[in-house]
Amino acid sequence: MMIKEITLKKGIIGFLTPDGIEKNLVDISSFSMINLYYSTKTKKIDLENIESEIQLLAGKKHRVILDITSVIAYIAESDKLNGFIEASDGSKHKKIFPALRINKIRRIVSDKELHQRLSGFGKFVHHYRNNISAIFLVDEPYLNGIPKDELERASRTVKKVLKNEQVENMPIGIIFAAGMFNKQFATYISRQANDYVLKIDDYYIKNKALIDAGADEETARQFSDWLDIIQSKRLTTYDSAGNMYIEGGIPENIDIVGFDFYLSTLLLDFLYENSLDWFAAENLHLACKQFVGSHISELRQQLSFFKDGLVSSGDASRQHDRDLLDSMYECRMGAILSLLKQEIGKKKQIALMLIGESSNNGLIEFDRIGVPEPGQPKLLIESRVLDEIKRSGNYYCRYQRKFAAGLMYFTYQGTFDKSVQLNIGGVKNMPSAMSYIEELSKKGCSY
Repeated sequence: MMIKEITLKKGIIGFLTPDGIEKNLVDISSFSMINLYYSTKTKKIDLENIESEIQLLAGKKHRVILDITSVIAYIAESDKLNGFIEASDGSKHKKIFPALRINKIRRIVSDKELHQRLSGFGKFVHHYRNNISAIFLVDEPYLNGIPKDELERASRTVKKVLKNEQVENMPIGIIFAAGMFNKQFATYISRQANDYVLKIDDYYIKNKALIDAGADEETARQFSDWLDIIQSKRLTTYDSAGNMYIEGGIPENIDIVGFDFYLSTLLLDFLYENSLDWFAAENLHLACKQFVGSHISELRQQLSFFKDGLVSSGDASRQHDRDLLDSMYECRMGAILSLLKQEIGKKKQIALMLIGESSNNGLIEFDRIGVPEPGQPKLLIESRVLDEIKRSGNYYCRYQRKFAAGLMYFTYQGTFDKSVQLNIGGVKNMPSAMSYIEELSKKGCSY
């Protein structure tokens, strides 16, 4: 595997900051990743706001990565999505519910529109070349239905636009969801999504039959409430099933590859219910052997913060949490890195980026079935976040030469998660966690 290696005295530590560059980050981290947006009204990229932020970097070593997902891709029309999935026996199943208008499946615009949308972008990048370290294409493309050849088409166009403005050697990057770049893993995830659809549709069919037969009022009410959620607020996985790209592969003309596999995703997204067991079965990493036959829903019950009622905050339960979460981290990150090595092979040089979680999503207090509890212990949650931040920090330091593109934390700012109607706290308001990241960024892996 040809992975770019660089000699580092300090860590290349940065943040994904969807809300823009924050001035206090400029002096304490290496880079920020920000999103560019395209206005269908003005037919232009909103570069003015970005420009004012980039000007904060004048005379600084801090660099910005531009994520152009919203510039080059759009939400797929719901009536054009595949409405069928494949059952485990190979039979085709038509989904009962039509796709939602707002879904996660994306499509890259035509070549003609790509050039139109990127008008002025090359000049902008040329002007601020010293402040921009990379451009990232569509986020988690395969999970969101964008195939490899479309990414290659977009990458060629972006590089051509930049070259026309004398911008050479600008790295182009992609972030994959977990191991979606691997065909076998992507197929496994797709099957999990298909099972989700089948369970929902089966529940609908059975309960609709009860209602039609004159079920009692309480049963009818529960079904009505469930139906309202499924029709308007369901997980986007229902629509994504059958629409993911599962052929895998690393696109040509890509210089940086990042991958995320957040703890919150592992613990709360049923798509990964048996993922640690899958890694173990594939012999991808020694740390996964202990998870043979394991299900995440069962492992959750071993964690102190997935309990009904009061949660123990004693040293013994906290240490048990740390030990289990340490093992989960070593397994999933080691397995994904192993898959990535297989995928890249000796075809090209790729700079890898490690992505770590720095929000409290997945580390707050839940009941035993994963519903957030009222009243959250701020300091206890912060200590769990710090532990998770240290996991990725330590992993980065152990394999620093492999991660030439650095370590990026998500997220700095807080956000509101509509799916659980809860404010998700970013690391910005967690002093101990921010202190660790700042020290890692300034002192490097000697810290």
